[in-house]
Amino acid sequence: MNTKPMLRAGLTLCAAFVLSGCLKGTGLQGSLAEVVYDSITEVGEFENETTTMPTSGTASYTGSALIQMADSATDANQRVMAGEATLDARFSAAGGAVSGSLQNFVGAKDVDMQAFNAAIYTGTVADIETQLADFSPVDGTIDVTADTSTGERFTVGFSGTLTQDGDTIEVGGTGAGQFVGADADGVKVYGGTTLNGFGTQSTLSENGSAQEGQIYINATK
Repeated sequence: MNTKPMLRAGLTLCAAFVLSGCLKGTGLQGSLAEVVYDSITEVGEFENETTTMPTSGTASYTGSALIQMADSATDANQRVMAGEATLDARFSAAGGAVSGSLQNFVGAKDVDMQAFNAAIYTGTVADIETQLADFSPVDGTIDVTADTSTGERFTVGFSGTLTQDGDTIEVGGTGAGQFVGADADGVKVYGGTTLNGFGTQSTLSENGSAQEGQIYINATK
């Protein structure tokens, strides 16, 4: 397991969000916490490198998927979900494509974001596990697609439905993606419901009501 200190370079744009989780009592709790911890740390390290895009071949990436949502982005307590990301990239001289899915989510309502942020940004895997003890299963999958002909930076499309405790969460719109690392060793994606400087805007809803929030993906080869 990666035990190096958590690096957060390049994640300050929406630092109020990142978290991780897993279902209590399944034996997976530590596993998902490690995936989130390691993927964020490793992507942060890769961001310090200059990326040279491959012009051929394929790559598979695995890591974490994180969602935060509420009536207002400034709410102290929010619904949060954490899961796994699996992405496949195809490279060519003319560009390429990325496709994959976000799945195996767990989550909870009314999560104290300040406490989660403290665990994620300054804590250990054990701290994250403690924060996630009461998370419950979330059903469903979110599809992720992207045309990477624009190179290192690209626009990502989200599409999917999640259900938890009788609630239906719809995820759509677009996010901003980027390959990181010397040989495109990692992928990071940010999606926010407010139109941002990347020109992308995600959509989130709960039982048909629009929500404000963010989506993060951190994945490595």
